[in-house]
Amino acid sequence: MGRGTARRRVLRLRAGVASCRPDTLAGEEPLEIRVGGRPLAVTMRTPGHDFDLAAGFLVSEGVLRGADDIAGIRYCAGATADGGNTYNVVDVVLAPGVAAPDASSERHVYTTSSCGLCGRASLDAVRTAAAWSVAEDPLRTSPEVLAAVSAPSSLAVDFAEESGVTLIGFMARALVETARRTDTAAVLERLARPPGS
Repeated sequence: MGRGTARRRVLRLRAGVASCRPDTLAGEEPLEIRVGGRPLAVTMRTPGHDFDLAAGFLVSEGVLRGADDIAGIRYCAGATADGGNTYNVVDVVLAPGVAAPDASSERHVYTTSSCGLCGRASLDAVRTAAAWSVAEDPLRTSPEVLAAVSAPSSLAVDFAEESGVTLIGFMARALVETARRTDTAAVLERLARPPGS
């Protein structure tokens, strides 16, 4: 398997019958896009075709006019403590005569996400402290079960495993099936139970 996919063991429920089997999940990792060595944006992606993604992103966001504005794109090395490359940071080298994007473009490009990672200027910005203390936040949640509308990514599965949370994928399909029933809560409860219980 490449970085674009990951194999995980899943519990599949089909027509009320539970079975465990391996499945292939889409990989998900952040990609920091730099222009001329300066961080511009971070987006989430399935690894692969990162140069095409960076070029397309810059053109679609109006940062560059087209492919002729780009002299080259390279991965930035030294992203881990041992100097290895995570291949999660690319730097776009501009063609001669192409002006670097205005500093106001940083973080103003249209990338958003509920996790708060997309739209950041750099991966380092994600690591900085928040303006408030999470420990002091009065809102608390302790989910035992999280449901994904479609297929969860490998990042979501890793998080669920590390957090001890049950993750249900393809919930939209389950909700469509339960929409015809009167006791949706009972069906969802059954979906969350381990096999044999």
